[in-house]
Amino acid sequence: MEIDREVRLAKDTALAIANDLTAGRLNDAEVLNRLKAELEKKPQLLDVGVAYEPFAYDPNVRLYAPYYARLKNELQSLDVTYYYSRPIYVWFRISLCKGTLWGEPDFWQDRSLFSQPAVGYFTLFYGQGDRKQRPRGIVYADYSVGCLFVVNFLRNNDLSKNPP
Repeated sequence: MEIDREVRLAKDTALAIANDLTAGRLNDAEVLNRLKAELEKKPQLLDVGVAYEPFAYDPNVRLYAPYYARLKNELQSLDVTYYYSRPIYVWFRISLCKGTLWGEPDFWQDRSLFSQPAVGYFTLFYGQGDRKQRPRGIVYADYSVGCLFVVNFLRNNDLSKNPP
């Protein structure tokens, strides 16, 4: 099914970034450039981001969650500006507890940026050489739910057969 192939991009993207962070092939300073590059290569994705555990990015920085998003047909670099580690923000807590998973369709915290529901793939990444395998954070890639339905509809319907 076409939609399966489309959403697999989110999974493959998040897993590749997480694997590279864990293996040390990607360092924290390079993350933002990698997020942008992934979004440039994959116009189907709405956003790609990393959310670090408290103080895991830097001992002097409580929370750090950079991401790139496709808003108004432009790529924008943003940071999550709310305390995403609080229990109310289930996307972060559930991912840490359950590991790799597809999230439920959800609305962005700031609906002025994007008002449609999005669905994402979340996976953990770890510190290189961490013997206890404590997660350093989460990598995620999101799709617009509306965009997925439109893509699926257009691919499965030849609109030229029934012009208006």
